[in-house]
Amino acid sequence: MFCCSFDELLQALERSSEKGEDMADYLRQADPWRWARCLFSLPRYGRTTSNIAESLNAALLPIRDGAAFNVIVDLWYYVQQEFTTRRDKLPFITGAFTPYAEGRFQHNARHAEGLICLRADNTLASVKAYRGTASFTVKRLEGIRGECTCTEYQEMLWPCRHGIAFERDLGNTAEDRIDALWQSSSLHHIYGNNVIPSLELADLQPEILCKPPPEAVRRGRHRTVRIPNGGSSGLPLAFPEFHFPISDSEALVLMPNDVGDPPEGVMP
Repeated sequence: MFCCSFDELLQALERSSEKGEDMADYLRQADPWRWARCLFSLPRYGRTTSNIAESLNAALLPIRDGAAFNVIVDLWYYVQQEFTTRRDKLPFITGAFTPYAEGRFQHNARHAEGLICLRADNTLASVKAYRGTASFTVKRLEGIRGECTCTEYQEMLWPCRHGIAFERDLGNTAEDRIDALWQSSSLHHIYGNNVIPSLELADLQPEILCKPPPEAVRRGRHRTVRIPNGGSSGLPLAFPEFHFPISDSEALVLMPNDVGDPPEGVMP
């Protein structure tokens, strides 16, 4: 059950965003719906959507077990529903999750639209629901060393090689961050509690947030593959409407077979 009052939650969120304190215990014991309703009272206390995203980043990144991940999914579902209803900007959450947790995305990711997931295989997956079906875009990060040699986190359930962060500042604007995210060769494997800065969809410029051109699909530079409902192939999933500037050969689009016509710009 939810174990703290709203004031305690507010204080904990502020500590987590300002000092990077681990809020995993709060989430593991929380009723996600009630937790989310508390979050949406924060703007009345002078908090913005960006503040909430930062607080959620700090709270969610340390989560490693499947039960807590389900809390994340349910919580984020409420977050995106509330923000959509309010016609506000949807904050993105970044995080490093185990392959099991990513499997939960496949199972229930229609509740996780807007999440950005840093995967254990050093790819970044962003989540979107298209006509009620979850889908992903995946980008392999460049310049990542294959194995971490540090020993600081070896006793943790989740070895440090399952998370990465940047050794330098990613910049102040979303465009700067994306550029650094895809092009930086100065990366270091660390435990996922170190936060890659949040991005907000509304901050991204059209040339950064774009659909693959139809002619690229026709020439075979993007592949669209039909899979059964709730696909379980284990392949990297991608959703076709959200593509960072990646090389054409890296985009693999997997679409469930019952979603109707694909989005504009994607060939079946």
